[in-house]
Amino acid sequence: MDASCSSDSEADRPNHLLGTHLGTANFSSAARDVHNYNISVPPMGADETEDKLIEQICEWLTKVNFGSIYSESHSKATEGTGMWFIESEEFGRWKKGESKILWGTGKRELAFYHSEIPNCNLDDIHTQLAQEKPHSRMSIVIQHLQKADVARQAPVIFAFCRYMEKYSPSEIFASWIQQLVLLRNRSTLEHVRESFQTHERGNSRPSDVELHQLMSAVVQKFDRVFIVLDGLDETEEDARKPLLDFINSLPSNTHTLIMSRPLGSLQRLFPCAVQVDIEARNEDIERFVEKRILDIPSLHAVLLGKDAAKEELCTAIKRKSGGMFLIASLQIEALKS
Repeated sequence: MDASCSSDSEADRPNHLLGTHLGTANFSSAARDVHNYNISVPPMGADETEDKLIEQICEWLTKVNFGSIYSESHSKATEGTGMWFIESEEFGRWKKGESKILWGTGKRELAFYHSEIPNCNLDDIHTQLAQEKPHSRMSIVIQHLQKADVARQAPVIFAFCRYMEKYSPSEIFASWIQQLVLLRNRSTLEHVRESFQTHERGNSRPSDVELHQLMSAVVQKFDRVFIVLDGLDETEEDARKPLLDFINSLPSNTHTLIMSRPLGSLQRLFPCAVQVDIEARNEDIERFVEKRILDIPSLHAVLLGKDAAKEELCTAIKRKSGGMFLIASLQIEALKS
């Protein structure tokens, strides 16, 4: 399959019905067939409540719950950080629909973490990664997009990838559809219901191609759909290209924000993606350090009334962090002991 950016015309060719044999068809052929994706769905019976149906469909799709990860991440976000990114020209153009994929990259190598914090072993780093991920700035971006969707016609769906929790492409695709179902849009529900009932009868699961067909049909019911994929570099290496192929061949009204460390060879396969550096700004690191000091009673007590010492500490942590919240966090954790 050509992994370069898909054209709008590819999303306008006829499609096979869900539930038919899909064989080895790829995402490009699925995307071409979405325009005439017509399903005859009988109206819901009086005894079939919408809440129950949504619950059954969500359970069938996947048990992965990125919503809880988002909530946890947002609760830990430092107020005021990440605004430079939301206010950037690249993000603004992407939000308006001028680019299909916005790809933010920054340094996140474990070897770098280890060299910067010599007394911290890799187990400590992995533990901290699990606690710090997903990156709080992504929860801030998601909230910003959700607040902007006043008319409820530009939903935001997301996935957070972590070193400690590996998700397959199928789980991520199914979760995105699940998030759209939870919006309680009637048209979305009826489309997914057809696939659910077909597979329920055969006790089967949808293929990745069928998930692509289903999602392609569903997203076209909205003016625009934003997809946020945080931590692509933290997925299994052989999962990355399938994820990108899926995203790139979705209809033109989908706009995806990807966050990862640099993945040069993979990024070159998607030349239409707009690249942006996401290394944290000094002001973000400063806000984060000040908040963490306040959150640690022993450290706060030591620095209380010692503004010069506090400023010196913040400056040192900012300098050594290399623009990464994880490094700053590990340094602060080391001070606790």
